[in-house]
Amino acid sequence: MRSSDRAKAKGLAGATVTVKVKTAGFRQLTRQVRLEAPSNRADTLYRAGEALLRGLLDEAPFRLIGIGISSLTPAARGESGDAVLFEDDSVRQLRAESVTDEIRERFGKDAIIRGRALR
Repeated sequence: MRSSDRAKAKGLAGATVTVKVKTAGFRQLTRQVRLEAPSNRADTLYRAGEALLRGLLDEAPFRLIGIGISSLTPAARGESGDAVLFEDDSVRQLRAESVTDEIRERFGKDAIIRGRALR
């Protein structure tokens, strides 16, 4: 997710996730949600964006779908902005995302992709 990659590259985390869609009739709709804690983790941003998009499905089909973050703050060191280090699943997800980021940085952005990107 480009929003996540850009935020990580600049050492930032966002507290607000925004989804913008443009309908087939060129109507633009925007929805946003505030996160419990600022984040730049792709999985966190994806889940928030997906929930917002589900609320817009009655307006489909879409010509354009975009996701972004705002209310930016410096990312917490070593935890990508998420204050969930003591939960087992979150720690594993954080490690997996960190390794994925390192692989992409070394071998290019298409070196590793998530399965949902193949749909």
